[in-house]
Amino acid sequence: MESFVVIGTDTGVGKTAVCSFFARYLIENNQSVITQKWLQSGSLAYSEDISAHDELINVGRGFSGVDYSGFDDKRCSYCFRQPVTPYLAAKLENVVIDGEKIKDDFRFLEKHFSVVVVEGSGGALVQYQAKKYIVDLVKDLNLGVVLVADNKLGAINHVLLTIEALEARGIKIMGLIFNQVSVGVDSAVIKTNTELVLEAKKIRILADLPFNKNLEELYQFFKREINKISFI
Repeated sequence: MESFVVIGTDTGVGKTAVCSFFARYLIENNQSVITQKWLQSGSLAYSEDISAHDELINVGRGFSGVDYSGFDDKRCSYCFRQPVTPYLAAKLENVVIDGEKIKDDFRFLEKHFSVVVVEGSGGALVQYQAKKYIVDLVKDLNLGVVLVADNKLGAINHVLLTIEALEARGIKIMGLIFNQVSVGVDSAVIKTNTELVLEAKKIRILADLPFNKNLEELYQFFKREINKISFI
């Protein structure tokens, strides 16, 4: 199993949970796995998303699980206080984000773990410098992408635009996860989103996650879906 990046079609689509689910699933299947967040905005200290990964990876397992001590400074290359796009957050703190540092941190983790599951920041074309984007780092590292979309009205446009941005750069798309973030979405919209995306693009649907605030239950649903497609 190779390392990959979990990228959303937008912010707030459930990347953190999905990234954690993949890591936990791979660990349960005897893979050596760690998660990473290249750019974190809106955290006062250490990356809140990395902390959430560790908590979700261990949900329901009854033991501490893997030991990531000693890797904290490599798991999140940049962490900013303001909850805005990383490029703006960096400017507000007079920091220039160095893409080479991000790539070096990733390569360091790859030397110690078989799989690094990276959580992206916002969408595919989020800037880290004026004319440099998250997808540029993905391409430079030759990583595949798992795409996560909120299953709602308007999702098709977001999904297809993101797919085209990735395809234009020759980035491998490992599959798409629809994640219902909000309750009350019309069931016809949910069903049609999947059908229309598949009509437009040859992409593998990895899972279609229902709305569920119970993350342990949602993980068990995710695992059943992933088992069906032989992800590993």
